Amino acid sequence: MLKVEVKFIEPDEITCYLVGPQGLVWEQPAIGEPVIIAARNEAEARAAEAHVNDLLQMGLVPCGLPLNQRVIQAMFGGPATRDCRWVRYQDAPKPVGDVGDTLPTLAAVIVLAMKKITVQVGSIVTGSSGQTNDDRRNVEFVGEELASRTEYGAGKDGASITDTRGVTQTLYRAEDGRLVVNVKDWSHWQGEPNTYTLLPVTESALQPGGPFELLGAEAGFGRPLTLDEALEHPE
Repeated sequence: MLKVEVKFIEPDEITCYLVGPQGLVWEQPAIGEPVIIAARNEAEARAAEAHVNDLLQMGLVPCGLPLNQRVIQAMFGGPATRDCRWVRYQDAPKPVGDVGDTLPTLAAVIVLAMKKITVQVGSIVTGSSGQTNDDRRNVEFVGEELASRTEYGAGKDGASITDTRGVTQTLYRAEDGRLVVNVKDWSHWQGEPNTYTLLPVTESALQPGGPFELLGAEAGFGRPLTLDEALEHPE
């Protein structure tokens, strides 16, 4: 689950509200006042979308979204805010809710808890006599880790797996909302290189059929396969 801060704002000329298929999108936190989900830039919009995705994963549906929003997302793909749009706050509809609901009067942006992350790019390999070629460089950015998975390589017999080599993929969301994957292709065997790459990815790359489908499933971007997808790739 993402660590977020709900930051109240006074709407201005660049503020947009999230509007779903059933009206203005707002939520009632477990503690505190109900809030209208707002954004003033692309990074805040992506943070809001990530927050909505987190709520849906926990079985919580913000007002303005259909109760089966998670099912719709699973069936048809796309972000958690599928079929939603950002509207200038002056043009957004009034909040509505069920009988007894306290309707929101305040708008808030979602701020993701970020930290400085250091990863590497490049490679290192050690020869049989102990010589080492090392061109690795550190890359620093502010963001959050969303998920990580390791796929272990084949043993010397080619039939079994081994914990002496493998590929580790780690998904990050940068401060500006971009998604990147750090891929570590590693080996404990002398003479075999360890390579480190950093790749930009889209949400579609994290969904079925994408190159990082399994990593995406770990981070909550996955969805069940359709019948056609399952029959196309029966393995």
